[in-house]
Amino acid sequence: MIEFISQLADQVLLFSINYFIHSTVLLGLVLLAIHGRLLSYDRLGEWVMKSALLLGCFTALAQTNGWLVKTQSGWSVLSWQWTVAEPSTDHPKITTIKQPQSMEQSSVPESPAPQVLPLVIESSQPVVTSEVVRPVKETGLGALAWLSLWLTGLTLLGLRQTRCQRQWQILMAQRIQVSDASIVAIYNRLLSRSGLPADIQLSQSTVISSPVAHCREVICPADFLQYSPPERIEAALAHELAHIKRRDGWWLPFAQWFQVLLFFQPLNRLLMQHIHQATEQKADDMAAEWTENPRALAMTLLDVAKHNRTQPQLQMVPAMSSKKSKLLQRVENILQPNSQRTSRLWTFGLISTVLLILVTGPGVVAKSIGVYQASGSSSHHISIDDGVTDIKLSSSNDERSLKLKAKLTGDMVFTDDESRITAFPANSRFDLTHQADGIKRRILIESAPGTHAENAGYTYWYEGKKQAFDASAQAWLAEVMPMVWRETGLQAEARVERIRDSRGDTGVLDEVALIESDFVRKTYLSHLFELAQLAEDDLEYAMTLAVDIGSDFELSQVLSKLVETQNLGSEDLWLSYFASTQSIDSDFEMAKTMLNVLPQLPETEDINQAYFNAAESIGSDFEMAKVLMAYLERKGQEATNVQHLFAVAADIGSDFELAKVLLAANQHIDQTNSSDALFDAYLALASHIGSDFEMKKVYADVLKHDLSERHLVSMIESAADHIGSDFELANLLLSISKQQPINATIKARIKEASRAIGSEYERNRVLAALS
Repeated sequence: MIEFISQLADQVLLFSINYFIHSTVLLGLVLLAIHGRLLSYDRLGEWVMKSALLLGCFTALAQTNGWLVKTQSGWSVLSWQWTVAEPSTDHPKITTIKQPQSMEQSSVPESPAPQVLPLVIESSQPVVTSEVVRPVKETGLGALAWLSLWLTGLTLLGLRQTRCQRQWQILMAQRIQVSDASIVAIYNRLLSRSGLPADIQLSQSTVISSPVAHCREVICPADFLQYSPPERIEAALAHELAHIKRRDGWWLPFAQWFQVLLFFQPLNRLLMQHIHQATEQKADDMAAEWTENPRALAMTLLDVAKHNRTQPQLQMVPAMSSKKSKLLQRVENILQPNSQRTSRLWTFGLISTVLLILVTGPGVVAKSIGVYQASGSSSHHISIDDGVTDIKLSSSNDERSLKLKAKLTGDMVFTDDESRITAFPANSRFDLTHQADGIKRRILIESAPGTHAENAGYTYWYEGKKQAFDASAQAWLAEVMPMVWRETGLQAEARVERIRDSRGDTGVLDEVALIESDFVRKTYLSHLFELAQLAEDDLEYAMTLAVDIGSDFELSQVLSKLVETQNLGSEDLWLSYFASTQSIDSDFEMAKTMLNVLPQLPETEDINQAYFNAAESIGSDFEMAKVLMAYLERKGQEATNVQHLFAVAADIGSDFELAKVLLAANQHIDQTNSSDALFDAYLALASHIGSDFEMKKVYADVLKHDLSERHLVSMIESAADHIGSDFELANLLLSISKQQPINATIKARIKEASRAIGSEYERNRVLAALS
């Protein structure tokens, strides 16, 4: 429970810092644009302001959770980050820094100690440890203090907000339905003009002084309805109905609770004032349009404001007059509407700023480093800095326990059979404790600066008593060291080479079978693939071992390295390979694996079919489209299995992504030299597009080919059946009519298709082009 609270405190602190940074940039930019008159209170401007209010949360979440990290293969985490470490939940992923291989090491001073920068390690199993490594900043007490402060502020402001809501509910309990026939007639007329349903109620109350819109109800002061002229009553009702039409009654409570949750950002309140002003002005514009009497609306606004009593509870709902409204500006806007509009260029600038923050903006990122569980309870800390490797390992289960503390300035060198150490780095320390079968053993190896392996000191304990480091102790160390290597991945490449020299490729694979860490297993397999071409049986064995890797990232890397380095000569090996990919759950990693296979993919139809069968597991439309377009780019000229590709693409739900695949097919497949069956499959796939715009774009792109009469007729009939937009269908038919030459059959088909156009104007455009 304590560990959970600590982790929660870290996450809240990290998000708060990220949010404050990001929201200050976004909100500050928007507020400056408002004051500089680059952003107006029009529809686009209101959308920009509301988006800026919310986007800071999304970008902060993206950085806090490490959703964007720049890797060698692309963007899948962040480029710039401040790190606060926390316990990870997976096997470690260690970035190895190469160190000198000489047996004699240079002297390293004991003081000052080098600053250790722990390596980022990704993991997959739950942590059972209290050790938390914090390489840059200690957050412990500070994070808990901030969590306490945030919870306190949230509680106080939340209670205040809840009290206001309760007061408002009590006041609203005193309202009654309006029964005056003349007012009801005005109200019903406005409902008809606004297009709102007739079940929106009209009530009056003696405890409010300004008309308000409450959910699906308009509530007016009883005095206002009794003494105001009909045109002013109409204006006030129209204004509140405009709020209901715009659903402002939903946005305002959300925005208020949003400010409560993120109370530490004062710019939220400033921007909300501008959003409120834009909301009121848009409601004024709609009311003036419905009543066709802007002067009455302006006079009503002045009258209501003059008699309005200060009632904070009115801020719970959209009110015609409130302290947040800039009265004079609203009246001027009603009588002389402002023609200034927000520039689309400015909107594009905001979107670009958000992307810039996501990709390059500084942020605090919670990173998992060096702590994971292999079995039972386990924690690891491994860091490398300037050639100095620092290790802390603690692992235990029902059968044995293993603890290691080491600082190495180079590599420990072993004999080929790994039975003893032949070189121990200078100025290093290796302290290993192992307990099994009720017997506890410990060895401490130390070397002074500039010493050689034979001069390193060996101290050995058996059941807590010092013993000579004899042959039995040497045998024990040789037995325990493989456990250390399997759990840490230290000197993995050198060890793979030692095992391969003595036991061959199968021996390395047998060793991999004993490794539980996803990262270490991936490292061993990847290096083995780089060393030699494996026999077919060993490749099958390697794929079986790879499937047991739980991390999608690590498994994708292993499979990509395998297909890059190994010759999968037989069809059976390729089928086994694609079967192995089905263990990848992540759409991103699966797509990456499919893309990495393409350069080596043979031309045979069965193997290509297996490729598409494997790709069908990708659920993301974006990733699926990316894979299929890459296939078309590499294999489209031969058109191998393209009909099967179209069958897979039919599962893409996004019209935009499906259109991208079809456009890629247009680019890489020569329709004129393709079979009728292929083009029929193409048209069948195009019919899955629901968007008229995307369908028209796809069909129009096909026209760049010199299509046969049959193909043109098929496309015209398909477009007439599936494109519902008169404008898009007319434009497509016009594009077809401009194809040269166009015979009588095509003209007749175009005329027949034009009957599906409902707009007489659009239909006449098509017919005129044919005459």
